[in-house]
Amino acid sequence: MRFLAAALVALSATSAIAEVPSFSADRIEADVAFLADDALEGREAGTRGYDLAALFVESRMRALGLKPSGDPGSYLQKVNFVRYRENEDVARTMTIGDKVIENRDGVLVGSSPLHLDIDGSAPAVFVGRGLVDPTFGYDDYEGLDVEGKIVVTVQDIPEELPADVAAHLRNSTSVNAAKRGAIGMVSLWTPAREKRFAFERMTKGGGRDRMTLADADGKAVERAPELVIGGVISGDTAPLLFEGSGHTWDEIVEALEKGTELPRFALSKSIGTRAATLVEPVSSHNVIGMIEGSDPVLKNEVVLLTAHLDHLGVRERREDDEEGADLIFNGAMDNASGVATMLEAARAFATSDKRPRRSVAFAALTGEEKGLLGAEHLASNLPFDEGMKLVGTVNLDMPILTYDYDDIVVYGADHSTLIKAVEKAVAEVGVKVVPDPQPQQGFFVRSDHYRFVQKGYPAVSFDPGPGGDGAEKSEDFLEHHYHEESDDMSLPIDWEAGAKFARMNYLIAREMADADEAPLWYADSFFGNAVAPDAPKAER
Repeated sequence: MRFLAAALVALSATSAIAEVPSFSADRIEADVAFLADDALEGREAGTRGYDLAALFVESRMRALGLKPSGDPGSYLQKVNFVRYRENEDVARTMTIGDKVIENRDGVLVGSSPLHLDIDGSAPAVFVGRGLVDPTFGYDDYEGLDVEGKIVVTVQDIPEELPADVAAHLRNSTSVNAAKRGAIGMVSLWTPAREKRFAFERMTKGGGRDRMTLADADGKAVERAPELVIGGVISGDTAPLLFEGSGHTWDEIVEALEKGTELPRFALSKSIGTRAATLVEPVSSHNVIGMIEGSDPVLKNEVVLLTAHLDHLGVRERREDDEEGADLIFNGAMDNASGVATMLEAARAFATSDKRPRRSVAFAALTGEEKGLLGAEHLASNLPFDEGMKLVGTVNLDMPILTYDYDDIVVYGADHSTLIKAVEKAVAEVGVKVVPDPQPQQGFFVRSDHYRFVQKGYPAVSFDPGPGGDGAEKSEDFLEHHYHEESDDMSLPIDWEAGAKFARMNYLIAREMADADEAPLWYADSFFGNAVAPDAPKAER
């Protein structure tokens, strides 16, 4: 009887743990091949190519038996945008002092979907980085009058700050300017930024259509609608702006390189822009499906996996293009790979011998390349059933699968107990968590999980790490293929690495879904205190 009782106890314990399913490199390859095919024309939000991709993901979710979790009775959640672009009938220029500079000739003139015909100038004030945060003692506007003026900032983040915090503060600069009465903001492209992403390369995409969310009346939604004049000035053009101010661009660059305090002062030259913009309404869809939890109480708590489905579409032909030049941004890594691995994780949940305790939702998001717009809409309009609440998000964006990896980088790792689920899951796969090797890139604020953080939800995103030849492979992709036409199926993709990534996705989500306690912000987390001050916290 003792043996039988012991056997029954062991059997019960075993049955309480879900068996880890297998993960197929072939399935991931097949999904990426479809999503990155020329027929989908780069999957730009608001286009037929994106709609085909959304239909594909919807069919996968339907086949897996996921519950439709978009708009009522549908896998699709409609997202309304305003699309805007340059009016080429009007010459676009920036004026610095009395010098008129054509767009893309050392400057990029900003567009606004709210201010469709801009022709004006104003005095300018250099405000350093333009940061404001009492927690870390920053106020780059102290003692400066920017009312009715153009603020000028450098595209830089302080090295002494944690990378994700610094990126978050940098992301708030336009709002800081608007709150203080500025009517415009212009950014300066530093030499350090030039090394990471050439200004000339950025100008290639300067004329592409842009988007912003639309409100219920179809009007564009902007974070700082008061800012009329905007743009970016290259490092080669920046010296002109400082003439007559008592300071030089070389002085600013030297201070950035040495890490010394930046001066802040009124500039002697005004800045103006001439720009006209065309707008039109357009819509797209997030695609959302759910595995309902098994626990009668915890099933009302939702763990969310996200991956953006959109990419950059098709570029216009240029004069220097050769005959038959590739014009399609296929986005195999960015982000067909993330969507494919998310679908493989969804398949693992759907075919598991044990349902998760919490509900697990999967969302293929639109408009990431337009400014994390689909994520912003979803985070503000959660379509889950009444009584259900989101408890944590894991984002899968552009896993670079050109190598097998033995470590991963987790963005947002220091801020919530989500890191415990991540560390436990990756240990099962045989990899370890390492610090962000490129904190200056500000990846924490450049992907969809950030919109959920801003709404107060613990969230992380992760990438294959720099171990082994990972640093070399990642750098090669970022330098030669990121947001280029060559991000396609011709890359040397390691599909087994994709299967491993999908397995990690599943194990992290499974750990979150089955844990006794939902993810919590740490009590000493900058983000937890900034975005969810009243939420329960965990001691580190």
